[in-house]
Amino acid sequence: MAKGGAKPKSKAVKRAIAETKRPIKEAETLLAAQAEAEPAKKRRQLGRRASDEQVERSIQQNLGDLPRTVIESKKIGGLLLRERIKRDRHLAKTKTSGGRLGAVYWRGFHQEYGEGLDGVGKLTVDDQDLPVSDALLEALEAAVRVNPATRTIEPLVGHLQRCKGLNQKEFVGLCKAVSSTQAMGKTNSDSVLVEMMKFLVRAKQETSPAKEIQSMVPLFDGSLSRQFCRLKKAGVLVTTWLDTHHDLAAMLMDGSDLVAVIAAHGQWTGVAPQVARLTASSKLGSALFSFASFLVNSSSYEQEIAKLLELLLQSPLLASAVSDFQETCEALAVTYKSAGLLAAKR
Repeated sequence: MAKGGAKPKSKAVKRAIAETKRPIKEAETLLAAQAEAEPAKKRRQLGRRASDEQVERSIQQNLGDLPRTVIESKKIGGLLLRERIKRDRHLAKTKTSGGRLGAVYWRGFHQEYGEGLDGVGKLTVDDQDLPVSDALLEALEAAVRVNPATRTIEPLVGHLQRCKGLNQKEFVGLCKAVSSTQAMGKTNSDSVLVEMMKFLVRAKQETSPAKEIQSMVPLFDGSLSRQFCRLKKAGVLVTTWLDTHHDLAAMLMDGSDLVAVIAAHGQWTGVAPQVARLTASSKLGSALFSFASFLVNSSSYEQEIAKLLELLLQSPLLASAVSDFQETCEALAVTYKSAGLLAAKR
């Protein structure tokens, strides 16, 4: 007798169980055969597409502040920026890193392809005898700690919100610390950059010290445009964002153009030149007004086409041809209606 008092299965039952399992085994065998028969070329193409997407993500995460002209056209050693990254990723895959490129690589890569663009790196202190606030030093030290678990920007943000002014030495040190996104982290750096802009507006230092602030404009532009894009995804409108960030935006684009566009209340056609200048002025301008620029261009295109058609219709030959065509159509309509082949209008 079977263990536990259970009756042994009959041959018929065993045969039925085997029959139910057969389709599953056949399906598994078929899938395995299809996987083996899949062309190697197809698998390689999928790998290339995935590699291209990874390169684009890497550029956005680590080199997003470089101008598009550098990314698209600058060559070093005969290689464009994307080609260089693909090559380096391939070389890294042969090592233990599995194709991953670390912070040290990206820092050096940025310096190499961004050479001549890093205005912050060239800043120098005019007077080394100027005092530096202990509170600022402590806040900067906390913001660039090596251990991410202890790194925090709260003291630095608080200091910028409370302080009434920074001397040139303090401002240069702050610029150098904030520009090092590898030390502070891009998200933290963006938050501090926006607070720096608010501080400059509040302290009425938007243009002084001129050289230092000018060197920070690309960083300000990138951080503020990223902030707007995040809020836009959450449903914040351009007009709503400008209501609270107008002063910051004016640091990156022409203030009079900005005022004119805001006053237009969505009637973009009347301020088409200002919209075009703002869109081309900066990353923030493009993020804010590219859609308005598209609408303006579409409207202008329609108006130009309408003018051309009007001129064509004024031609005697064309007008005569159109008139003859209309008469022919009307005659056909009468003929078909009388024959009952064309339904009358209701």
